[in-house]
Amino acid sequence: MPTKREQLEQELVQQAHKAIQKLLDELPEASEITLSDMEKATGNRGQAIRQQTLQSLVEMKQQPLASEVMGESGKKGRSRRGKRHKRLVTLRGEVEVERQYYVCPSCGTGRLPPDEQWGLNATVYSREVARQRVWLSGLLPYAQCEQVFERIGERFMPASRLWRQTQRHGAHLQTYVEQQREQVGVERVVLPAALQDPDQRKAVSMDGGRVNIRGEGWREWKVGTVFDVETRLERNPHTQELDDLAHGVKVHSTAILGSAKNFTPALWALAVEHDLPTAKERAVVGDGALWIWNVAEDVCPDGRQIVDWFHATQHLSEAAHALYPDDTRRPKRSAWLKTYQDHLYMGRVHNIIAVLKKRQRDDLASYFERHQRRMP
Repeated sequence: MPTKREQLEQELVQQAHKAIQKLLDELPEASEITLSDMEKATGNRGQAIRQQTLQSLVEMKQQPLASEVMGESGKKGRSRRGKRHKRLVTLRGEVEVERQYYVCPSCGTGRLPPDEQWGLNATVYSREVARQRVWLSGLLPYAQCEQVFERIGERFMPASRLWRQTQRHGAHLQTYVEQQREQVGVERVVLPAALQDPDQRKAVSMDGGRVNIRGEGWREWKVGTVFDVETRLERNPHTQELDDLAHGVKVHSTAILGSAKNFTPALWALAVEHDLPTAKERAVVGDGALWIWNVAEDVCPDGRQIVDWFHATQHLSEAAHALYPDDTRRPKRSAWLKTYQDHLYMGRVHNIIAVLKKRQRDDLASYFERHQRRMP
């Protein structure tokens, strides 16, 4: 009497043999066949074999369970409602699953033990399909995800279902992340003595804005990164001399939809995870928004505050346009901007403030006055 394994092996070999015969029968004549024909034929037959193999494995593994299972009340209950059938979409095709349904005699709650074992839920998608859907939805818009699944994965996944799946898993992820952040709250983290701080240079950078979300309207978002600061000997673009220039490496990020108050615990958790509080040298980089320096007081209170080069030069460019609005060919505007970019790079911010005040543009000078100490 052959074992279940031997029976399955014989069944799979027969299925593979039939699939190969069908593949060969469907191929065009040798004189007419193209590479595309071969790709399509092997793809279709390969998919069919994978699906049949998976179905056979599912049937073999649907072993009868014990006649009694534990209910929510703590008492055992016998099956009272027969079996439940479910059509399941997996990474390797669709399969039919048959499960025994149990009912607790005391509380009346029903259970499907195989669902718990295999990670099945109310949807028709397996856990692995759900993971792939959520992963891809984090990289592409839902409409494009639908096209990728249909053309590459050979599965039709409506954008609406992708959205619902992502929302459901996103809620679970948010709960998990919030629980993890609570474990590293400021009041729970005990830092070693400062004398033990490793000789590291790290920085934290923040930015924010607003985004229009379907069904919710405009929402505030915040993003932060923690990174190592590494210097490299390179040619300075401003002085054309070899110099040690700083670079951000080993970048780690976090982001939320919410206010600065909601963002602070998320950034603190990221900072603790990547050893920012214990780095020997620390810096905070931002565009100059007040909320950034307020968050910095909680996350990196003794870090050196720096306005990033992009936003500083952006304000300088706006000043150049305001001083020379009619300079259509832009020679004066460009020359002024080049001159004072060099001053900014060398830390001579007082020269920028002075020239703007001399031109009676206190409104333009205020940004540089407010952040002068943050533009070293």
